[in-house]
Amino acid sequence: MLTKKERDRILRDYPETISKEQFYKLCQISKNRARMLLTSGVVPCQITRRATHKYVIATVDVIAYLDSLPRIRRKRGGAATMPKQARNPALTNVPPDLSDLLRALYDETLEPFPDVMDSRQISDAIGYADTTIIKWCSEGKIRSFIIQKARRIPKPWLIDFLLSPAFLNQSAVSLWHQHAIQPIIDDWLNS
Repeated sequence: MLTKKERDRILRDYPETISKEQFYKLCQISKNRARMLLTSGVVPCQITRRATHKYVIATVDVIAYLDSLPRIRRKRGGAATMPKQARNPALTNVPPDLSDLLRALYDETLEPFPDVMDSRQISDAIGYADTTIIKWCSEGKIRSFIIQKARRIPKPWLIDFLLSPAFLNQSAVSLWHQHAIQPIIDDWLNS
């Protein structure tokens, strides 16, 4: 969300139409992210046949896009943090009936995979990056063992972690977590 002062500055400093290069610098995003926003239609633009300066973007459309974003809080030193999203109340322990529902989901999700999995197989199953899974193992959140320089995790140990409050209450979740686990927890909390 922009302030009136920021809007006026953008309108004063930029012409009526800008290029992709000006767009990604103005929005402080990467070139790839800018191209994705433009080609997907999130930010309206005109795509020309030219090799350079292919995108022509109206400055008012950029302002509308920046207004649609949540306000970013800046910490001292310049690091930016996004506002925290509203989440369900933290589960301090997982009740048996919720645990049974989640265990059935995990059994169904992990059924096509071997009994002892590596981080890449777990990543394919639950949608988290394999580096995140290795980090969880290194921190001791997931029990694992190493064979030939690769971490191995048996399904029961993985399911124990997936049922833990540490996993269910984390702030950053994968799409699989949002679409498979969160609705079960929401239904259970509302019933």
